[in-house]
Amino acid sequence: MLANPQLTTHNLQPKLTTYKIKMSQLLSQKLSALRRKRATVTTLVAGTGAVGAVVLLIGLTLVLDWWLELPRVARAGMLAVELAILVYTVVWRIIRPILYGPDDEELALAVERESPGFRSRLISVIQLARSETAGASGMSMTMVGALVRETEQLAEPVDFTRVVKIDRLATLGTIVGLIVVGFGLAVMMTAPASVALIQRVALMNVPVPRKTIVECLSKDMVTPRGESVTIVAKASGLIIPAGGTVKVTSPAGVVQTYELPRDEGSSDHYSRAIDNIQDNFTYTVYLNDGHSEEFNVTASIRPAVASIDCQQKFPDYTSAGTIKRQTGDLSILQGSRLLMNILANKPVKVTATTDKVRNHIHLHGSEVDFPLSVTSGDGTKLVIQDAGEPGIPLPAGTTGFSVHLVAPDGLTSKNPAIYPITLVPDAPPRIAINSPKRNDELVTPQATVDVGFDASDDFGVKEMYLRYRLIDAEGNTSNAAGDGLKGEYFSIGHRSQTRLFDRIDPSISFDWSSRNGVGPSTTKHDIIVRWSGQLQPAVSGDYTFTMDSAAKCQITLDGKPLLENNVSKPIALTAFQRYDLNVEYLIEGTLVPVQMMWEAKGLPKSLVPKECLFSTAVADKTSLVATGGVPEKVILLPISTGKSVRGYYPWKISDFAATLPLGTVIQWRLEARDNNNVTGPGITFSEPMRQVRLVSPTDKRKELMDQMTDTLTQIDSIKDAQSQNQQRTAGLVTGTSTTAPTDLPDSPTQK
Repeated sequence: MLANPQLTTHNLQPKLTTYKIKMSQLLSQKLSALRRKRATVTTLVAGTGAVGAVVLLIGLTLVLDWWLELPRVARAGMLAVELAILVYTVVWRIIRPILYGPDDEELALAVERESPGFRSRLISVIQLARSETAGASGMSMTMVGALVRETEQLAEPVDFTRVVKIDRLATLGTIVGLIVVGFGLAVMMTAPASVALIQRVALMNVPVPRKTIVECLSKDMVTPRGESVTIVAKASGLIIPAGGTVKVTSPAGVVQTYELPRDEGSSDHYSRAIDNIQDNFTYTVYLNDGHSEEFNVTASIRPAVASIDCQQKFPDYTSAGTIKRQTGDLSILQGSRLLMNILANKPVKVTATTDKVRNHIHLHGSEVDFPLSVTSGDGTKLVIQDAGEPGIPLPAGTTGFSVHLVAPDGLTSKNPAIYPITLVPDAPPRIAINSPKRNDELVTPQATVDVGFDASDDFGVKEMYLRYRLIDAEGNTSNAAGDGLKGEYFSIGHRSQTRLFDRIDPSISFDWSSRNGVGPSTTKHDIIVRWSGQLQPAVSGDYTFTMDSAAKCQITLDGKPLLENNVSKPIALTAFQRYDLNVEYLIEGTLVPVQMMWEAKGLPKSLVPKECLFSTAVADKTSLVATGGVPEKVILLPISTGKSVRGYYPWKISDFAATLPLGTVIQWRLEARDNNNVTGPGITFSEPMRQVRLVSPTDKRKELMDQMTDTLTQIDSIKDAQSQNQQRTAGLVTGTSTTAPTDLPDSPTQK
């Protein structure tokens, strides 16, 4: 057995034998504690020193910046130095000592210098433990073991960490703490100026704080060349001066100074207008000891129209195609589209239809805007489209247009020219009746009236109609009076409506009650009645409608509700025009009376009569205005469409007059319609209204005989007059007569 268990020997080896000495666990722990404390203190010292240095540099930067107003480059350099100190401290003074700090031998030497009682024992043990050949044959391992045990006994009561002194750290920490506290107090006492200076250290774009802080409200600007620009500033801080100055510097370096007065009625706002700007410049506002940053003013020309290429696209029905137009002569047929290619004096901004300020065409009169689209890379060419079609429509009322442009720099057109537009309506067809010659003819029920006509239109006659109406011998027109309204009656259940019946009611005037119901088994049910049809007043005026009923009622005229608390506001109605009428009556419980009344100027409050109510609607609600409310029957004439139409229509009275009594008057006229499917169609009626009267063959023969007698009488009168004139003429030649010739009567053909 070996005397020292920590030593291993091989006595049988003939060569030199080496031994490995284990490091003492106690010594290892104490050295590790020393290493940790040393690293901690080193880190704290380095970090504290770096903080102090950075705070001092920041303070120095603040003072220099407040004093000299350091440019951004200088402030960036100072900030770079501060960051470099921090990086150097972290890398070289903290991370490097930790990674490459002293080894155990250096630490042991430091401990022995602090505790001389070890007398090199500690360093010897460390070196023996680190050696690859701790011992050799012939070395006394007993002495080595004794050395280790003795060193452990000496080291056990010794605090190795006292080698690391913290006096420097305490002193440095105190100094840096005072610096940081002083810096913080200075910042707090000088805020908000100190805050602004710290922002500048961080390279933020804020002005140096002064007793007067200047805020330039106008900032960078783009102004139209030749116009004025207004510089606006605001003052705050300890001193608000009565005025200041504006320093303007041209690109050539020429400096001009302008007075900056305080705005009238304001305590802290200042403004100054500089007129006739022709070139770019920079400016700085000075108020008391403060000034603003340097701002730029860019002089630019406003966008404007250089040229406009206009074309008129006629409506398709005209077959006129597209023609070039001059902006000074824009007489445009209604329904045409105006195509425009616009060239701007400078590139414009590409704008969207949703932009508040955008490139657009404004139509004056109709007050409609259409967006303009940029078509070229340089941004000077613009076109206009609407709903994917080229050009724009010209709504009724349009009197001109103006072009509004926006440049990329934000400048817009100023007082753009207004190009006048005259909308020319498509003239309706022209129509003339060639036969019969007289406006009033007597015909027999078996007669055929040859209706000859000439019609023309600038873009073609599409259709022609013969319209007529019948008037009996007493002067009454057929189908002129109304028959009432269609009434639909329902019984209301919990969640359903049950139709009771439908009928035509001559008027809305019912004395309904619990004893007088609308029909069997309806007096105790909830009832709803809906009346529908058309209303045709006989006189134009402002009408007021009233539903005299305790029930809930509603009147809708042409889709618009009229009643409020069962009374309407006055509404203008045109005589003999039809209006869609819907009336609803709702009663929940016992039935109550109901009446629909109206009143107007010259018409006292009264029941809306049956004659003005029609259960059957007509599609063309205005066609009866010209005929006094009398419906007309229509015959489509066979014609060849074109710009000029001439023809005859053999109107066989026998086709419809066989059952009419003699004395019936047939009033008639012709109607011509053109091809206008955009703003039309244009419609023309022949004037005046003509008529034929149904008479017996005997009366017709008598009329013909009377006409022949009148003709013969006129012929005899002409002969007598001619004979007298011949005699007077002969007397004048011979000198025997002084009487002037007699005027001849009208010939039969002239009558």
